[in-house]
Amino acid sequence: MERDIRYDNIKGVLIYLVVLAHILYSVKFTNSLDINIITSFIYTFHMPLFFIVSGYFSKKINSKSLIHLMLLFIMLDLSYILYNYIITSNLEFGIKYSSWYMLALFIYRLMVFIDRKNIFKKFKIPILILLFLSSIFSGFLNISDTRYINFFLFFYLGYITDFKKIKINKVLSFIGCIIVLSILFLISRSNNSLNFYMGSIYFSNFEFLIRTTIYILDILLFIFVYNISVNKKIIFISKFGRNSLSIYMIHRIITLIINEKFMFTDYFYIIAIVSSFLICLIFSSNLINRFFKSK
Repeated sequence: MERDIRYDNIKGVLIYLVVLAHILYSVKFTNSLDINIITSFIYTFHMPLFFIVSGYFSKKINSKSLIHLMLLFIMLDLSYILYNYIITSNLEFGIKYSSWYMLALFIYRLMVFIDRKNIFKKFKIPILILLFLSSIFSGFLNISDTRYINFFLFFYLGYITDFKKIKINKVLSFIGCIIVLSILFLISRSNNSLNFYMGSIYFSNFEFLIRTTIYILDILLFIFVYNISVNKKIIFISKFGRNSLSIYMIHRIITLIINEKFMFTDYFYIIAIVSSFLICLIFSSNLINRFFKSK
């Protein structure tokens, strides 16, 4: 089957936003209102859409690729534990920084791999409804981190959906993107806490309504973005997307160092934008990506 390059292009933009958000994330705690809003805005959609693309690329999973993914998770998490030890002199084990995504992806892929009776494909609508409800109601559970519950919705959506069949005029799709992104920006502007975007406990019914709204908007946003994307390679972007694994594996420690060195500089915005691009450019090389990909 011919590769749908639209997914690479979408993932290329998203991995850039992941890197940028991680540079901005630490700085938001300095009480900079602008950075709070920008970071929260990116967080409203970047990982949900990233998981949709991850779901699409998980249609053919084997035991070898699952073992490889688990090894990558262990490698990534140990690198964060070592980094923390070097910086703080405290040896703390656990799921650190960005390694949670690799673990979530392993769990999701394992679930579809062991689904020998194709239940996930036979009962698409009931399961989709169930996952949506579990995602939005998970904040009422007494669990500090519900991301592993929440993002399965988006992974599953990418896994079962043929977005080629959802055809919307490019002009209407572009307008739809602008409207959805504008609403998400307004939400970020009115409440720039990341408490409930990524999947933690609700502190009010209002947060339940906000997360529900955001998740519906994220699904619409992906449909619109897919329809305005081109099925041909775009310079830099397509390669970022195709080789996003190596970018994801390496970028976080570098962003932490950038935070440490440049957090309070006058030109931090420029440094964040340019360094995010350079990180994607350098670590999307085929040579580096070959090291992390399953043989």
